[in-house]
Amino acid sequence: MQNAMMQQQILNYYRQQAAAATQWMQTNPCTPMPGVVTYDGVYVTPETVNSYRKENVTCEHCDGGYNYRSVYMGNGETRRVKSRCSWCHGKGYVTKTVKNE
Repeated sequence: MQNAMMQQQILNYYRQQAAAATQWMQTNPCTPMPGVVTYDGVYVTPETVNSYRKENVTCEHCDGGYNYRSVYMGNGETRRVKSRCSWCHGKGYVTKTVKNE
């Protein structure tokens, strides 16, 4: 249930972004849309774009690019299963836009 709720929140976020872009294009058809919205919700305008940088940070959703779980095989046996992280795609890090300090 919590997973579905989080997916709905992300979907609503992207719908709002798309609606804002559509509204801008309808009201200002000959003007490029200013700014960029990063994944963490920061709106970067052309005036402040130089105060941000890309940085590789350790993925907080996995352990070195992979997730591990134990699966019960029956008869008292368990097996450790390794699956690739869907956030970093097995790299172990993600690229984030962070503000220069």
